[in-house]
Amino acid sequence: MYARKIRPGLVAALVEHLPAACAVGRELGGANAVTEEFQALAQVDLTIRQLGWSLSGKKGDKPKAWELPVGKREREAREARNTEAKKRYHARVAEREAREQSGERMTLRDL
Repeated sequence: MYARKIRPGLVAALVEHLPAACAVGRELGGANAVTEEFQALAQVDLTIRQLGWSLSGKKGDKPKAWELPVGKREREAREARNTEAKKRYHARVAEREAREQSGERMTLRDL
């Protein structure tokens, strides 16, 4: 086992040259999470869909590019935000129902 400390610049250089779609890339998300072949096929698919849309009289919405995968940490952060928002919502609903049952007048804030 190699126990010597490595400079952060060297680590950054090593990570930069990792292959696409490796475990680190999937963790980070974005373009690093998919292979170059996948990106090329997605671009071909988009071009074909845009061509078909253009030749059909440009009816409907213009085709959009595929979204790149979201990283694991960003996905977990989104889930945490959604969970907190749900908790706040349910607390407001419970408070509103308690006020209605007690007969208090509602204010604009309660709506």
